[in-house]
Amino acid sequence: VLSPGHVNHYGVALLEAVHGHLGTKPPQRPVTLSERLSWLTLIPGDEEEVEPSPPSLVKSTCASVMGASAHVAVNSRNLTSLASSIYSSPPITWSEGGYHFETSDPEALTLYVCVLDSLNFCFWPAGPSLQYGDIAAALTKIQSGPDRLTASKLSTITAQELDELTSKHLPAPLPALECRASCLRSLGSALLRRCSGSALNLLRSTASTTATHVLSLVPYFRDACVRPVDGSLVFFYKRVQ
Repeated sequence: VLSPGHVNHYGVALLEAVHGHLGTKPPQRPVTLSERLSWLTLIPGDEEEVEPSPPSLVKSTCASVMGASAHVAVNSRNLTSLASSIYSSPPITWSEGGYHFETSDPEALTLYVCVLDSLNFCFWPAGPSLQYGDIAAALTKIQSGPDRLTASKLSTITAQELDELTSKHLPAPLPALECRASCLRSLGSALLRRCSGSALNLLRSTASTTATHVLSLVPYFRDACVRPVDGSLVFFYKRVQ
């Protein structure tokens, strides 16, 4: 998600990369900032379904960046040691931290995870005063009470409603409210249109097929960045994983 400041900073090079990915062409003349912003409407938004790039693009595009890196490298020996250490450590449990929603209802739990994942990005400028645990705990309180979110509520939620719902449970205001509300509307609309209103219907037999399915229904999970050297896209798909 790009703000006017981002667009102004990256300028025409970024937008040319966006148009290249979408198969469109920007005008070949000097353009205003408002025109640059209008081009970004071509990026899939709340109501548009897109065909996702395969998850394999995470490996291939990140490998391309690492292969050309001059200042940073992966220490393979230490990576193996780290992996072994993680593997032999006790697993992190859902209850650890005391802020996650706990319920025996799989539908309610799956919706909680989807909503939490949709809100868990970019806490700047709140900084240290607002972190993942704060969001998770606030959402736990919301989903445990009479104002709990449903697919129907998510599909129409506004930034003001999201602020009113979360502010009383958070130590600092939730930033980027319009963006976060848009993400929730996209999630709710996808659940209603394609999943009969059920978050459980997002799940598939494997992690890979589930990720691909979610990417096809909820475009905002397609997190990627533009590589400055050649304008190509580098895929992360962190949240959908």
